Amino acid sequence: MMLIERVMPLVVASKSTLQCRLTDAARQLGLSDDGARTLVHGVPLRLLNCDCFLDKITSRWRYEFGFPYEIGGKHVYGTHMWPLVDTLCWVLREVDRVLTDRQRREYHLRLSDVEHHQDALVEFVPLFRLGAGVAPEYEATSGRGNRTVDWAIPTRGARVLLEVKHRERDVLEQLARVAAGERREDGTAPGPIHNHAILFRNVEDKYIAADPSVQLQGVWIVPGIQQEQADFETAFRALDPKRVHFAVLGGWESSLHVITVRDGDRATLFEAFPQVDGGSSVFERNGGTRDG
Repeated sequence: MMLIERVMPLVVASKSTLQCRLTDAARQLGLSDDGARTLVHGVPLRLLNCDCFLDKITSRWRYEFGFPYEIGGKHVYGTHMWPLVDTLCWVLREVDRVLTDRQRREYHLRLSDVEHHQDALVEFVPLFRLGAGVAPEYEATSGRGNRTVDWAIPTRGARVLLEVKHRERDVLEQLARVAAGERREDGTAPGPIHNHAILFRNVEDKYIAADPSVQLQGVWIVPGIQQEQADFETAFRALDPKRVHFAVLGGWESSLHVITVRDGDRATLFEAFPQVDGGSSVFERNGGTRDG
């Protein structure tokens, strides 16, 4: 029996295997039968042996691969434990497309590590948002010793260097406050409290000073929850502007929030990563939300 059947059985519409659902998802991406079999064959058995269920709420297939958060001695379950099959399939196709054989083997090992599975997946969020026909470079040299960043993206203007960060600490702290009984006066959950400096941890040291018109350097942050816009931008402005030229905030399907040192660089980034409709990545303390 799957864990989802014990903790949330009402969301299970149907069950299947990951091998079956990945094969079907690969065909929906346009792969031939042989191509679908090849893609599935490369998946480590530890991951491929997962069971899947059709989520009644979203009508999308999910696979069970993750641990619950532990908050205050109690387990807290979430969708991080049941990722989307079609997202995994898309990532696997991109892995085959853009990574070398060595990189592919190393990536598959990280992807099959249940504790780092989500971190490995979100490295590909920028490619999911990338315009068509662009050939990115994985593990690109950043210019600082032997350090690398996750992606180098060619554009008609500057080469874009991009480090991807998956940040969940805000989510865990928010859950801990709720679990401890903290509430607003109206009884609803408390508003999030952020330490935005944590979002940018270990980013500055990836880069050396560079001319942004030649090499545009920055970070793409995939957050667990919305970030307060003013505080996020204040934390960004505290970074060395000669080394970190931009920050992008957004996930797989949310609208992007982009901030740059130079206003003109926003156009370069939005050309590389076209905006889509989706939930906002930021909020304002007065209750509004903003994208862009």
